[in-house]
Amino acid sequence: MKKILSLFSLLVLVSTSCMADSSVNKIDESKIPNLEKSCNSNKGESCFGLGGIYQLNSPEKNNINKAIKYYEKACNLKTGIACSALALMYSKGEQVNKDISKSIKYDEKGCEYKYGMSCFSLGFLYDKGNNVKQDKKKAKNYFEKACKYEDGLGCTFLGTYFHEGITEKKDLIIAKNYYEKACDLEDGMGCFKLGIMDLGEIDIEKSKRYLEKSCEYEFKGGCTALGVLYVKGLTGKQDNTKAVPYFKKACELNDGLGCGYLGLLYALGKGVKEDISLSDKYYKKACEHGEKKFCEFVK
Repeated sequence: MKKILSLFSLLVLVSTSCMADSSVNKIDESKIPNLEKSCNSNKGESCFGLGGIYQLNSPEKNNINKAIKYYEKACNLKTGIACSALALMYSKGEQVNKDISKSIKYDEKGCEYKYGMSCFSLGFLYDKGNNVKQDKKKAKNYFEKACKYEDGLGCTFLGTYFHEGITEKKDLIIAKNYYEKACDLEDGMGCFKLGIMDLGEIDIEKSKRYLEKSCEYEFKGGCTALGVLYVKGLTGKQDNTKAVPYFKKACELNDGLGCGYLGLLYALGKGVKEDISLSDKYYKKACEHGEKKFCEFVK
């Protein structure tokens, strides 16, 4: 995870340093030669950085072609994040023609080069059967690799396979171990799963700690669940005031349930000053995000 973050940080820093004027989205070409020199010396991270500059900082087709060229060189130099960047471009069809077979090819390379996110992407593809024949065993194998290579989501999905007994016999202890690793890798969903498991075991304090981490890592379900803990008094006593910021954050993360609960608190004046206009605003958001039970409250 730290390696992944450092590479993303490198891309951001390089991109920022090469911008002459972000308002007009131009590249300061005087900054590029040093990166090119490093890339020509087969430094994969520098090639990846150049690819990022051309992809992110200019919409011109010529620069997209340059981005692909540098990403491909970085990928061939076994810089897994560059392979993943190419896979994402072809998967989404953004700035290039959508090509799922190319996307899979680049993620396979990325995974081979131990970039966990590429392994996770392949696992998710086979888990859902998106553009490939659904194969849960193959998905599990990729999730195992993703988790091994420090991808938090890979650990979470692997935990789910044991939690629900998808390809193996159900084993809550193994599932919990994978969720714990995911949470340590700052995957909010993994923390959320731990929080829910501990809630079922009536360990409210431990559950609350995991849900707090989940919300901190911006997993919307964790924020909503924390709000519910306080509203229902499961933390020891009911505290609607403490619930409000968690529902607000959940709503900002587009969680319909969080928006709906927030609307309800404003309607009832619990934990906040009664405000019908704000209540209506949050009911509308809840409705827009799929929580239909709140649609009837919209005025």
